[in-house]
Amino acid sequence: MNEQMPPAVTGPVEPTVMQHTPGPWVADKVTPMILDGEPYWRVGVVGGTCLYVGCGDEHEEADAHLIAAAPDLLSALRDLEAMAERYRQPGAPIPDAQKKARAAIAKAVGRAA
Repeated sequence: MNEQMPPAVTGPVEPTVMQHTPGPWVADKVTPMILDGEPYWRVGVVGGTCLYVGCGDEHEEADAHLIAAAPDLLSALRDLEAMAERYRQPGAPIPDAQKKARAAIAKAVGRAA
């Protein structure tokens, strides 16, 4: 068996691995139409894809807002990582913060870090 292990993320992470629903995403509280339904948080694109967030705990609102911000956070992190790479001296070690950024980007686009 001649399986090759995927390489570790050593360079900038390409955004082409997984494509998410384009933003902007929004979070809003929804009350179900059933009589005794508990309100829950909905995250998605206006008039489009929705994700329902609600574990019945004190974190669901914060989770909904974090998920809604994900496309903006990913875009900003890509920009910051690219800037860090441009300013890094040739041959210089990659700073820990840049490594964390690359790993987070890889996770967000569905690629192992």
